[in-house]
Amino acid sequence: MLIFVLLSFFFLAVTNSSHLSHLQRLLNVSNIQVPKLDLTSSRNNALELLGDFQGLTFYKYTGQENFTRPLDTSTNSRGLIYYSNDTFLQLANGSHDTNIRQIVPLGEDSFILSGSGHIEGYDLQRQLHYNLTDLSLKPIFQEDLTKVNSILVDGPLVYFGGDFSFSNGPQIGHSVALWNSEKNDTSLLPFVGFGENSTVNSIVQLDRNNILFAGEFYGLDNAKLLENHTIGLHNSSNKNNWTDVELGLAIPLQNANWTSGSSHFDADNFICPDPDSESWLQSGTSGSLSCSLPQETTPYKIRIYNSPVEDNEVSLFRILTDPTRGIMNLSYVDPEVGELKYCDAFCPLYNRQRLKEASSNSSSVKHMTTFSDNNTTDIKWGQNFQEFAFVNNVPISSVEFMALSSYGSNVGLSSWQLFQSSASIYANNSLNKPACGKMVSYSNATLSNNDWRQSFNGQTYLSTNYIDNQENIPSVTFYPNIPYSGNYSIKLYTPGCLGDGTCDQRAIVNVTLWDGDSNKPLSSGLIYENNNELKYDELWDGHLKSSPKVTLEFYSQIYPNNPTSVMVADYISVETTSLDDFREHKKDITLNGLFQYQISNFTEVSEKYVGNTSLDIFPLSHFPKNSSLFASLYASDTLLLADSKSNVAEIKLDKNWSVDSSKSFEVASTVRGTGSYSDGLVLFGDYNSSQKQPLALSFNGSFNYYDKINRSVESFANITLKGSQLLIFDNEFFYNVSSQSYITNTTNFSLSVWSAGQNTNGDLILCGAVSENDYQNLKGPVNIFNNSSAASSSMKGNLNPYMGTYLNDTLTAYAYEDESASHLMFSNGNKGPWKWTNSIKTMIYFDRDGMLALGTSSSQFPPQLSVLNLTTSEVLANETLDRGAEVNSMVLFGKNSTLLVGGDFSLSDPDCHGLCLYNYKEKKWSTFANDRITGQVTQVQLRNASELLIAGSLKVNDTSNVNLVSVNITGQNMKKLLRGWDGPLRSFVVNKGKLVAWNETGLMVYDNTSWRYISTSSSTSIAKLQDVQQVSLERSHAKRDDSSSDSTLSGLLAYGDDGTQGNIYQASIYDYHKWTPLFIANSESENSNPRPNLFTNQDTSGSSISEQLLPKPKKNTSSESSSSSSSMATSSSTATPGSTDRNRKDNHKVDRGFVVLIGLALAVGTVIVIGIVGILIAYLFGEDIGGYEFLSPPAEGYKEAETTSLEKLPKIL
Repeated sequence: MLIFVLLSFFFLAVTNSSHLSHLQRLLNVSNIQVPKLDLTSSRNNALELLGDFQGLTFYKYTGQENFTRPLDTSTNSRGLIYYSNDTFLQLANGSHDTNIRQIVPLGEDSFILSGSGHIEGYDLQRQLHYNLTDLSLKPIFQEDLTKVNSILVDGPLVYFGGDFSFSNGPQIGHSVALWNSEKNDTSLLPFVGFGENSTVNSIVQLDRNNILFAGEFYGLDNAKLLENHTIGLHNSSNKNNWTDVELGLAIPLQNANWTSGSSHFDADNFICPDPDSESWLQSGTSGSLSCSLPQETTPYKIRIYNSPVEDNEVSLFRILTDPTRGIMNLSYVDPEVGELKYCDAFCPLYNRQRLKEASSNSSSVKHMTTFSDNNTTDIKWGQNFQEFAFVNNVPISSVEFMALSSYGSNVGLSSWQLFQSSASIYANNSLNKPACGKMVSYSNATLSNNDWRQSFNGQTYLSTNYIDNQENIPSVTFYPNIPYSGNYSIKLYTPGCLGDGTCDQRAIVNVTLWDGDSNKPLSSGLIYENNNELKYDELWDGHLKSSPKVTLEFYSQIYPNNPTSVMVADYISVETTSLDDFREHKKDITLNGLFQYQISNFTEVSEKYVGNTSLDIFPLSHFPKNSSLFASLYASDTLLLADSKSNVAEIKLDKNWSVDSSKSFEVASTVRGTGSYSDGLVLFGDYNSSQKQPLALSFNGSFNYYDKINRSVESFANITLKGSQLLIFDNEFFYNVSSQSYITNTTNFSLSVWSAGQNTNGDLILCGAVSENDYQNLKGPVNIFNNSSAASSSMKGNLNPYMGTYLNDTLTAYAYEDESASHLMFSNGNKGPWKWTNSIKTMIYFDRDGMLALGTSSSQFPPQLSVLNLTTSEVLANETLDRGAEVNSMVLFGKNSTLLVGGDFSLSDPDCHGLCLYNYKEKKWSTFANDRITGQVTQVQLRNASELLIAGSLKVNDTSNVNLVSVNITGQNMKKLLRGWDGPLRSFVVNKGKLVAWNETGLMVYDNTSWRYISTSSSTSIAKLQDVQQVSLERSHAKRDDSSSDSTLSGLLAYGDDGTQGNIYQASIYDYHKWTPLFIANSESENSNPRPNLFTNQDTSGSSISEQLLPKPKKNTSSESSSSSSSMATSSSTATPGSTDRNRKDNHKVDRGFVVLIGLALAVGTVIVIGIVGILIAYLFGEDIGGYEFLSPPAEGYKEAETTSLEKLPKIL
């Protein structure tokens, strides 16, 4: 069940000024106070809705019926829906091609719609501006943006990014466009775009001056912005300032063991230098700090950051190393004279003031960097550091810094770092972490989607087992970072097999070196991995212009008989042999899917640099070349960056949006996108079938998988609905953030959401569909109470009756269908022993005789009329009419044991059509009114003891197209009350001075002056009426009738389907002034036959049973029934209703002689009575009787109406 618990969101939505009230006025939506029915005359004080129902909702506002239908494959879920304050409004309907992929809030009253196809006739690729103030849709662009992946609103400016081209005059930009919503002007950005075949996946706003674009691109359409950037000149105009050039690689010290004695030491700050903070402090003028390296290495220089505190700055120091425990000979550049000098036991360290003064001296600045060894090594100094090169390049296992003297009273440092000239890139990417997280350029590696395992202790390599010809061929891709062109030597190291005992299982691998610019192979070859000890193979020794990549891929088994091969991967080494003379080199900047657009840079482009921020550079070393990136910002200082493969980086940003530190991760499979919600970010993509791992995870400082998602995810939406925040993956998986649980669609509440957008005012717009019901899982008939509540009826055996009839105060008979046959059951749980192959349409119960008469619908199987004794279960009569005949309505004349049967049938003997008398004791048929009323009879009802109303499509005394007629029970006097209404009249309701006739499309009401037509399709959501019942409303809701002082007698309850689906039913109340919707119900069975019905379950015998004695016809029109009484409705003594037993009296016979005398007396009396009646009629009506006119409805699409005045209307009204 869908349960929402975050009530705070709900109250926030209420208090904010959403557009709900305004939209309700625009859409003519009003809140509804559901009228209270007076159900005191019904059993259990309830109205029964018979059928198989699964959900029911009482109306709260008009239009609510749009959100109660069950969601299935036929549901139109591509329209626009508005939500606020527990109210849904249908804004627009989608068409077959509508695909809204993004809905983005714009200001307080607008949204941007993006996607493909059309909505309300507008092309979604034009990017639509949807205004809630007037519900207008306007295209933003005059040409299609074929695929938009991301939209960012920055005040009046809106950025569009995706895969498209956009022309603005002679210029054509790619993948990005701009719209100024205030000026309604579209344009290109100053850098125009990202080049052909580019894609923008994400647009992230860092602040008002910085916009971040992420995607798949390598340059700008305005290519000049990235051309001829001179390396190292960003901070000075002097070409000899090379302090930003770094030829060496900082050695990671995160895993080193530090010894600081009694001094204060902050290892984290020391490892990642912050020149403005002091990380090591020793009281006194001398002290030492040492560290043991995790593995032996060969550094070529040390960089030392002196203390930023003047009293703690070191003036003299020495460096000792193990394993020789010797003092290292060092060389350095003297900042004041610019000469290369040497030292060992007493090396000078300048304080900050001297370095600052030297850096301001133009002659000193020329010598801030010295290059040697074919430009492969460098020694530098800066305003807050000095570098010292090791004269002898020897392997070391530990290093100790000894402070020998101070400029003040203590010794302290900000940091020191070790650098090596060659780099090792490991297959185990966790070993490639930079010395400091702030470093933005370093080497890395990626693994294929196989089960890679760490080797035994002390070893760095990885291994995996592989069965030939399986999917996911094992491979490793190394990405060495080569910032400067020159000559390099690249070697691949393969671990020996003796150590792990896999010599008989090792594999052959294919190794390829790829050019970084052209992505063409520079070298390739096969390598056997069954070497006993560690070995290396040289892959390259030559010139490289840019960072290459190295692929190591399984090729084949060495030993064919082995079912499984073992592939190993350790590391490659990159050694610089010489570098080009880059000091006069100008280099074009290359992007790798990330571009920081600094708006202020484009006020004076010629004086600013573009594409060289730390964020621009970050993907060049942390992601494979030609990556397709996605970006999202978390907590204002953390950028989550992911590529379309499986690489993810968590980047910490400083206040200037520079990279402060980073962490790298690998996820299960291909990334397709990112999103955000209140607690963090969401990353989603493909499902990893081999590991059975979904790629749907949240990030709020750490990653957590949504484990229930078992398929690939291509889209994500985030909405706050009914107080809870929901994360929606691919419109299939719904995660409730507040309850931390998944939710599923039910009959109570169902959602379909393809995209959504919500503004800060609480206006939510979604593309999808909603189904919401007050009551769910009803599973059968429903009791409806007067306080707008409902409950499932307690029917034994889970039976679903479709019709009922009141028997007495304690018992009701129901008709239900089972195995294509109709049966009877009773409210006490008993079942009748009879069955009919067709559905029952009408039932009459005569309590005095315990007799139940019922008529059935059209069927080729008999019978159509059955008379039962409920006391004895005896079948008194079964009548089979002509094929296809049906019985719709009956009136019982109890003293005659005769039924007036109305329906759609014809009898030849006697000659009657649609309306005949049937004596069920004598089993004889006879005509009624000498067959002057013929046709299709839909309803027969007693107006009073001697007057009948008959409805249908009738012919009366040779007048066709009569809808309603009044007739005396003798059949002699009849009045045509209504004619000319298209289609047969279904039924009518008599309520004191009102007469209401109805068919499937509307009502005809006579209200003391004339007939007036009332359409249900235009005033309600009922498209096809099934039933109209007279009801009473409680006094507070009843409308006062002008002709009656009783304000509680004033209602009609109309019921039918909405015409859209065969299983949606609605009910509305008409108080003779206006319609008020009551409820909407969903049936389990679509287009069921028989259809569900309303049942008031009260005594209505006054309109169907007459105690008047039918006069004998003037001529013999009787005919003995030719039908057999031994048809399918058979009796059994095993089941009785149980509460209808009667003591029956014997009939007394009258002698024939007395019959003659009685007949003569009656004849004389009749003549006298007729004479008196005739005089009264002449007195009351005079000539008006002869001038009676037929009544016809005023019609839209009906025949021309004829009306009559009140005084000419028959007295029955």
